[in-house]
Amino acid sequence: MQFTSRLLKKSPSSSRWLQRQSQDPFVRLRTSANKDETYRSRSAFKLVSLFERHPSLLGRNKIVADLGAAPGGWSQVAAYRGAKVIAVDLNHMDPIDGVDFVQGDFLEEGVRKQVEMLSGGRKVDTVLSDMMASMTGVRDRDVQASLDLVSAATLFGIQTLKTGEKGDEADIVKGRPTYTGGNLV
Repeated sequence: MQFTSRLLKKSPSSSRWLQRQSQDPFVRLRTSANKDETYRSRSAFKLVSLFERHPSLLGRNKIVADLGAAPGGWSQVAAYRGAKVIAVDLNHMDPIDGVDFVQGDFLEEGVRKQVEMLSGGRKVDTVLSDMMASMTGVRDRDVQASLDLVSAATLFGIQTLKTGEKGDEADIVKGRPTYTGGNLV
């Protein structure tokens, strides 16, 4: 079989995508030579921005569960901020310093028990979830699948997040009140 030059050329949409990627500032940061800003995913910068506004989400002595963690950008951000991170995903994820990885469905009791064991029996301070359901192209089905993931992450949070005690006072961090209970992000 002989290939024609037409088959070897890039399609216009591929060329446009490559052009957008080369100009995207977050893609540039993600792949920069600066090791402090090199993350596995572009979405890590969303969590960096969120953490700057709400520093109580992550930090030293915090236990963070990252649902749908692969490829690990959010886990990296949390670990870099000193949190103990327990990453959970159906897919394999390459190791990250300071991150314990559990491969499995976070809805399964066994996976939840592993998270509890890895947290030393303590309740989790923050549950992170940047999951996205696989898109089918059928709008109603895709929306429902996304809503199901949100509901599942909320249920996981109810089961694993620490709760504030009645009468606990809020701490003021950067001029904002923060409460003793856990956070679902």
